[in-house]
Amino acid sequence: MSALFGLLRLDGAPADPGDLARLGAALAAFGDLETVRLEGPAGLGLRTRGEGLAAGDPGAEAGAPGGPGLCLAAARLDDPADLAEALGLGPEARTWRDADLVAVAWRRWGEACVDRLSGDWAFAAWDPTERRLLLARDHHGNTGLAWHQEGRRLAFATTPAALLALPGTPRRPDLLRVAQMLTAWPGDGVRSFHEGIQLLPPGHLLVADDRGARVRRHWFPERAGPLALRRDEDYVEAFLDLYRRAVDARLRGAGPTVAATLSGGLDSGSVVALAGPALAAQG
Repeated sequence: MSALFGLLRLDGAPADPGDLARLGAALAAFGDLETVRLEGPAGLGLRTRGEGLAAGDPGAEAGAPGGPGLCLAAARLDDPADLAEALGLGPEARTWRDADLVAVAWRRWGEACVDRLSGDWAFAAWDPTERRLLLARDHHGNTGLAWHQEGRRLAFATTPAALLALPGTPRRPDLLRVAQMLTAWPGDGVRSFHEGIQLLPPGHLLVADDRGARVRRHWFPERAGPLALRRDEDYVEAFLDLYRRAVDARLRGAGPTVAATLSGGLDSGSVVALAGPALAAQG
């Protein structure tokens, strides 16, 4: 995946290009291609190796409809075709990067776009009209976002360690989180190992403006509702259909190689058993 980074001046002062450069340099391991966008008090950046699916610089140069504001995403969507159809986009959208679709979804639906995104994704968006920064993370937790507020500056990055590159960020361990790790306690998903640096948990979003930062949950699995079918065999058939579609959605990638991690159990083995015929059909 690619790496997101950025900052917002809560007092309305211009974002510091030097701070953005420090964050970008700290994430150099994620790729050589860097995109940086500045607009008033907000600055967003992205590091990538150029994966067409996982990252991009959404905007007119990618063929996606432009609009006010900034949006950068690291995304691998499960159903880009369905999302493009819901957005009312034409056949040309088939060539767009997943990150472009995320940007268009944000411009169309605003914060509510998180309910339409399925897959592994994280994005940052700046709305200049509302003067509001939005950070959001997928419900699976296969992406990462950390943030830190120092005075009237809020900074974020894919990894907590990158935030240590900024002046004013504490360089002290969070001893409670260290103790949790040593006692095999998973923690609350918010504390990082660095004092003052918080994690944005899976299925959550962060909104920041001149009133400060507020984090809330956006994904609730209980909203899925019950499934009622006529026969027991229908549940098996429905499960296998969903399972095949889930595996097929994850065979997309920037290159020709697909890898699987096998634990020796039935779950990972069944993933490979379903992926094999699908890949064979593609040659």
